[in-house]
Amino acid sequence: MKYISKRMREKRPGGIASLKLSLKDAKTLQWYTKEGYYITSTAYLIALVACWIVTLQRDVVFLPFERKSDTTEFLNLVERFKAGLSTRTILWYHYIHGIGERLMVEGQDKPQPIGLSTFSQKLHTDAMFRDYYDQLMQFLNAVASGSYLAGIEEAAATLEQMKRFLVAKRAVPEIEMSAGEEPPAMG
Repeated sequence: MKYISKRMREKRPGGIASLKLSLKDAKTLQWYTKEGYYITSTAYLIALVACWIVTLQRDVVFLPFERKSDTTEFLNLVERFKAGLSTRTILWYHYIHGIGERLMVEGQDKPQPIGLSTFSQKLHTDAMFRDYYDQLMQFLNAVASGSYLAGIEEAAATLEQMKRFLVAKRAVPEIEMSAGEEPPAMG
């Protein structure tokens, strides 16, 4: 999300063109790995964050927080993230929870998300799955045209706070992304 925000702040004519693509353009599975890669992977990453949030909210009692106030602070960060994406946008608040739920592997004892390849395949072959994620794709199309920048920036900042908080509380191991791991420049 920080990358999208940075690109939109550059005020490039046409915004981020690859986020303006539509799933209706996908005639083959290959489309998701070539022309549609950027919008597909961006939608997947947002859904993946929502999926982990759903999982952590369900299992918050199992997170190694030492104080009840830590649990409260974590849940407040989750609420701020969802509000950042849903306030004054076409994404509604509870839909963010839903996109996370839909990304989970069905029939597993331990919740885990499907991978990007399965996500792409389901978008291509499963009309109900594709229809459910259509609103997220429309949101990304609007972002590409310059809408919702403040919400994207707020959600990105909150996500970074959430990550730092979980690492500081030793709830998750620290994961660092080097500058070289930023997504490649797209049209």
